Amino acid sequence: FFFFNDTATTEIYTLSLHEALPICARFACRTRPAELDAILVMLAEGVHRFTVRPQQDYSAMPQVQIVTILGARPQFVKAAALSRSFERARNIREMIVNTGQHYDDDMASVFFRQFQLPKPYVDLAVGSRSHGAQTGRMIEGIERVLLRVRPDWVVVVGDTNSTLAGALAAVKCQIPVAHVEAGVRSFNRRMPEEINRVLADHTS
Repeated sequence: FFFFNDTATTEIYTLSLHEALPICARFACRTRPAELDAILVMLAEGVHRFTVRPQQDYSAMPQVQIVTILGARPQFVKAAALSRSFERARNIREMIVNTGQHYDDDMASVFFRQFQLPKPYVDLAVGSRSHGAQTGRMIEGIERVLLRVRPDWVVVVGDTNSTLAGALAAVKCQIPVAHVEAGVRSFNRRMPEEINRVLADHTS
């Protein structure tokens, strides 16, 4: 059963995962998402009695400004989960820069609507160009944003030209880079994506 007290501490006592999952589902609407995730993970690991700590008070923590660089369909999908986590952490403010590498509605805008991504702070609308021209335009536009905003971190995702442009612009502005999916490798240097991910990885 669940026990909720005034300090927002949640305790669960259960006999088995089979019995516990329906209970979690029943009370999901009363439990904060982060707590429910912890509950499910711990149940899956066979822990039968545990306490979920109260949600951290972020009011006294310094605000962290993050600029996330997106531009291609796979990045929108991956960034959606990350943005929701940033939103739950109340001391993080995220600003999205959309390079416009993918610009068709079915390749870009639909994901902002369906995944409820934050509206981009700026859309560079770079569009289709050669690798050099496209990446160069992105670096120029991203650099302008970073010099104006001066974020604490720049987040880049995956292995596209948008990834490389965001990483290079950030490191040139001496802003730390966080690279999501940094460890993926094909070991085929003839692939532009492999070059992008390796270079972005080295900047992060």
